[in-house]
Amino acid sequence: MAVLGGAGFDAPAASGLAIVALALLALAGAHDTPLLQPGRASVVRIALLGAATGALAAALHFTAATNTWRLAGGALGGWSALMTARIGVFAVLASLGRGGTRGRILILGRGALATRIAEGVRAHEHAGLRLVGYLADGAGERGEAGSLGPWLGPVGHLEKVLRELSVGRIVVASGDARSAPVEDALIAARLAGIVVESGADCFEWLYGRLALEVPSRQLLLDGGGFEPSLVFEPLKRAGDVVLAIVGLLLASPLLALAALAIKLDSPGPVLFRQVRLGRAGQRFPLWKLRSMVEGAEDAGPALAEVGDPRVTRVGRFLRRTRIDEIPQLWNVLRGDMSLVGPRPERPEFYDELVDRFPLFRHRLAVRPGLTGWAQVQQGYVNDWDGFGLKLSYDLFYLKRRCAALDARVIWRTAWEMVRLKGV
Repeated sequence: MAVLGGAGFDAPAASGLAIVALALLALAGAHDTPLLQPGRASVVRIALLGAATGALAAALHFTAATNTWRLAGGALGGWSALMTARIGVFAVLASLGRGGTRGRILILGRGALATRIAEGVRAHEHAGLRLVGYLADGAGERGEAGSLGPWLGPVGHLEKVLRELSVGRIVVASGDARSAPVEDALIAARLAGIVVESGADCFEWLYGRLALEVPSRQLLLDGGGFEPSLVFEPLKRAGDVVLAIVGLLLASPLLALAALAIKLDSPGPVLFRQVRLGRAGQRFPLWKLRSMVEGAEDAGPALAEVGDPRVTRVGRFLRRTRIDEIPQLWNVLRGDMSLVGPRPERPEFYDELVDRFPLFRHRLAVRPGLTGWAQVQQGYVNDWDGFGLKLSYDLFYLKRRCAALDARVIWRTAWEMVRLKGV
């Protein structure tokens, strides 16, 4: 039976092929995945899920009566192997960090950005990172060494410190390193194999977002990124179409049950239509299962919040599981949206957001997503500061977008759905 075609739709085979495609895309872009190390609990969870998936894959492959289910079993086995490989990568990186000098970090400069980097390094000690200390002019006399670790002297002492201490990475977190002698010392350090990077770049791989502590123009102009591979965009669109079709067909029984529950719970339509902004500011109708009482916005648009009284009993469950978002797979199929990208914003809030956060308009450079890096990292927000934090994650996605990051977002979204983390 064909997966898609006149002979009908073979759901298990299509699901298996979709999982294989996602795994291959993840492997294809794995070299561009930022170093964001999980804690031990995350590694254990990945290991358990990988083992369970592997057991199911073996059962399907060796006991299935049809080639279709064997294919699905093989696909699940590939996914299990991918998760196991992730654990191996984490273990190797952590081992390298603890066993050598690569994870020993020296910070040049002080201030908000340097402090946040120091906090991030301490939070990633499980990955083998260690804070050696920092260099900053006049810092010792002002008693500002606490949050940044030991003060090792002014920036001009860089060459001396490198001779005396074992350092694997130098993070330039201020403009104090612009003098010729310091720049010469940094060049010599880089030629000696020591990693030298800007504070903004270090912040990105520690936190998975762009540093709000850095002036806006530097965030977008300094360093690389923002240029995905030539094959990424067409592969991403092809994956969107395949997964949207599979998702709609597999979710159709669930959508039917949800529609019945909505009708029994409260008066009003099953589907809710809302205008959102797409790529390049194009407006499109976004579809959801209705989760609020009819006429919830008669008084004007308002942000949803935890415990929102406008949400119905059934709607609360739909939102927590994010089942209410499933109809947006139709938007993905139409090309209004992608599976992964910045969440589409409402026109009513857009001008205010751009006024508060001028970089917000750059989110419109790509198709909005059914889910996104900001969504899995930060979740829903109901205040302006929250929008600013989510923007830093969205800009990180624009800078680093690749198949591996998309696969990671989809995986995290599925995990959040199981944990009922919606609002």
